[in-house]
Amino acid sequence: MLKHFIFLLFVIGFAAAQNVFLTLQVRDIWSGEPIPRALLLVNNDTLRTDQNGIAKLAVSDSLSMVKISAGGYFSEQFSIKSLKTSALVYLTPIRQTTYITVVGRRYYSSPAGIPSHKSVLLFNGLANNQDISRALSLQSGAFLKSYGPPGSLQSISIRGMSSEQTQVLLDGIPLNNLQLGGVDFSLFAGADINALEIYRGSSSLLGGSGAVGGTIHLQSAIPADELRLKLNSGRSSLGNQFLVAQLHFPFKKFKNLLTFNHANGLNHYSVRQDGETVDLRNRDFRQNFLSFKTLFEPVRSMAFSVRISHFKKAGGSPRPFTNLSGEQVNKARLNIDNTLIHGVLRYLQNDTELYLSAYLRNEWMTYDDPLLILNNQPLHSIHFNQEKGLQGRIHYSPRQSLLIKSGMEYARQNISSSEAGKHGRSRASFYVLSDWQALENCHSLQAFHFNSGFRIEQYSGQAALFLPTVGVSLQWPVIQLFASLGKNFRMPSFNDLYWTPGGNPQLKPETSVNAEFGLRAQKAFGLFLTGAEISLFHNRVKDQIKWLPGANGLWQPINILAVKSRGIEADFTLSDLTDRHKLTFTYTYTQTLKDKAEYANDPTVGNQLPFLPVEQAALILQTAWRNWRIELSGHYASFRYLDFSNDPQRILPSYFESHLKLSYLLEFKNVSLRPALQIENLLDKQYAILPGYPMPGRYFNVHLSMQLNKPNKGG
Repeated sequence: MLKHFIFLLFVIGFAAAQNVFLTLQVRDIWSGEPIPRALLLVNNDTLRTDQNGIAKLAVSDSLSMVKISAGGYFSEQFSIKSLKTSALVYLTPIRQTTYITVVGRRYYSSPAGIPSHKSVLLFNGLANNQDISRALSLQSGAFLKSYGPPGSLQSISIRGMSSEQTQVLLDGIPLNNLQLGGVDFSLFAGADINALEIYRGSSSLLGGSGAVGGTIHLQSAIPADELRLKLNSGRSSLGNQFLVAQLHFPFKKFKNLLTFNHANGLNHYSVRQDGETVDLRNRDFRQNFLSFKTLFEPVRSMAFSVRISHFKKAGGSPRPFTNLSGEQVNKARLNIDNTLIHGVLRYLQNDTELYLSAYLRNEWMTYDDPLLILNNQPLHSIHFNQEKGLQGRIHYSPRQSLLIKSGMEYARQNISSSEAGKHGRSRASFYVLSDWQALENCHSLQAFHFNSGFRIEQYSGQAALFLPTVGVSLQWPVIQLFASLGKNFRMPSFNDLYWTPGGNPQLKPETSVNAEFGLRAQKAFGLFLTGAEISLFHNRVKDQIKWLPGANGLWQPINILAVKSRGIEADFTLSDLTDRHKLTFTYTYTQTLKDKAEYANDPTVGNQLPFLPVEQAALILQTAWRNWRIELSGHYASFRYLDFSNDPQRILPSYFESHLKLSYLLEFKNVSLRPALQIENLLDKQYAILPGYPMPGRYFNVHLSMQLNKPNKGG
């Protein structure tokens, strides 16, 4: 094996020295995925990229210009005289309408607006909820707060902010719970998610309230233009199982997608306490998800889509673990029933895109605890939330160096709750953002971009908020520098305002100012690709809401806290151009500090907020050999304080958890099968991410996925 590796290095070095061939790889500028079958026009000859998006050109004195095109992408034409042995070319999807020529470096003006640290995670349409949660936990700047095994509450923190200060969108629709403010990632059907975008920092363009720490944008699966059936089923040693079925079926000009996801589990596991083994209870769950999406394209420039989905879940809602006697009375139950209807119209003409959207989302929840007696009755809590909204956006490029984005949104929010009562409010917003390429190919500087914009948002009964944003980026052949400054806010949730007893209708919105400076670098070395990104950030939040006991003994929310979050995020990758072998390392250092006294001589000012690690690191190794795939990952988080006092005796210890996945591909004409084995908590560590919610020890998942493709021959 060693001699083959040495020989490969010798061949690569010899080719580079001779400069006989130029290796180009064509990738999607947004996802980073290779684009197969892209067309290259070289002088009067044509050739196409292979399945890995790679094409090799014979270099000659007459070879100067290359034009590259692919279906669904803007074409690119550029000179290759300054290129050496290899280069990356990124094509911009037409649906993004962010037309920027890129050679050698992924640079884009993203839908989020200002330049900042962003990540894109791709799924194959058959991911389960656990896959999405794990992928999030391995990203720099993100901390997944898990309340236990699969099916348990999973919330996310970005840059030290709470889950209420992290905005979550699905195809542009806000998903944060109207009463609680946060999002539970265990409620998403992973089979319906095609991609996940992480925008760190408080860019306000995507959706306003809640994006103090950042935004997570989920993109649902897109109907294919061919008949395609996907199945995935599995079981785990915890007593859990799942089934995913996804059917793509085109009909005339309609592309349709039907997705079904069922999962249930007992979550049988135990923990050690004082030398004894305690079996945990009331962690079972059962959930079903059904979604239908249709896409109609009457002409190339217009598309209309409708999506209807329904999610239902029932299961235990365990209290924090204390001891054996506490587990024996752990009987609270939670039922969730959510519905979403979403319609979208897109129109694209030359350099202008128009986007219109309407949505309705309903959220039902009941909570029962037979041991909690109120008014001589066991607690039976009922909540119904509803949001109806309209969105309109336009992207216009009057010339290649200028892109203008503008939009308006309106939504009506209503709740009916046994504890918070019946209330409603409206929100309206307007935003404008421009991306101006001020310089291009000036000496060694390839491009200089200046971004500026603002968002105005108003909730009924509140003064309008003005949220400015500005950013710059400088692009060289290998390195990009960027900096940004933005303001955002979070509106109090309905529970903050109206919960009985204690709600405070006089609460003000939380506001934040976020600054960021970063560096990106990416370079191809022969058949290998290296990348690095480092970001420094500082975020200050004022009027943060905290529940405190009042003089009458009742807890009430007050705008009293000020918090500053500062730190560094670093991502490093090394891969071959085919992405069959890839090494990823991420590191996060975040100080989230109390920045304002709650009373005279408050000793906790300057202390770290509880339950948040200062340091995190993750390592992911992915490799493929023939039909085998192996993924090994590990995640480390430092200790977390249990309260604002930062008492070193009251901490959650640091932990390291690891994961191994092994799969093999079997192909038979139009059918492919992939059996897989996953081992969670590979080293069998006992740990807890949050106090009172121990995570399972080592357990196993075995599953089998199948895909059937039948090309559509028209009609």
